Amino acid sequence: GLNLRNRIVVGPMLTYKARSDGAATDFHKVHYGCRALGGAGVVMMEMLAVSADGRVSPACPGLYDDAHVEHWRTINAFVHEHSAAKTCAQVGHAGARAAGRPQTAGDVLLASPQELFSASPQPWKSDGKRPREMTREDMHHIRDAFVAATLRAREAGFDMLEVQAGHGFLLSSFITPVMNKRTDAYGGSLDNRLSYPLEVVAAVREAWPAHRPLAVRLSAHDWVGPAGIMPIDAVDIARRLKAIGVDLIDVSAGETAPNDERPV
Repeated sequence: GLNLRNRIVVGPMLTYKARSDGAATDFHKVHYGCRALGGAGVVMMEMLAVSADGRVSPACPGLYDDAHVEHWRTINAFVHEHSAAKTCAQVGHAGARAAGRPQTAGDVLLASPQELFSASPQPWKSDGKRPREMTREDMHHIRDAFVAATLRAREAGFDMLEVQAGHGFLLSSFITPVMNKRTDAYGGSLDNRLSYPLEVVAAVREAWPAHRPLAVRLSAHDWVGPAGIMPIDAVDIARRLKAIGVDLIDVSAGETAPNDERPV
């Protein structure tokens, strides 16, 4: 249901220019407006956190408050009025990568960071803060937060939606065995590790209009060899996502294992 003027896509990149309450600013309007005026077919926004504790840094934007909608609606209206570009909201939760300092997010944590949580109590970096293992109650809460952010993205006028499930963020931490050390029904086999991400994406798909595309970003290679996700696994994961209504896989790689665990 979405026709593009060309195949050029501006990928989602953090800018660390949001207000402390997660709201977008005039910077975002100028930044993304310029990308659209430059002639791209799709302009993807940086990851919009589904909850305040899901931001990569306090200077990162979100879609976890109804007050955020109007800022993005204004940006989308500008893009649609002055260009042929389409817009895509990427929604996600940083998980073990949350609470970083702006510009160094995920590498340098805040002096007094918030409690972090992830699939397992495994830090994103070997010397990083240890997150708490998510409970089933946490999973329900975050799934509902993804749905609420999806509804806000629809209200804000985005043409497309992407779920961030790569790079060691929350959903990625379930998918990759590098970060998922659980011994319950959400750990172990690929079927188990995928069960929660698939639950979230299915709920998002139900909330997102059928005629608007839904993408999922994956780290299709963990860069640790057979101990992690390999491209052949990513193909299997993509098939399962397609079966629940995902239209497109945004293929990326890495950022799931601490540097000292990656082969040279």
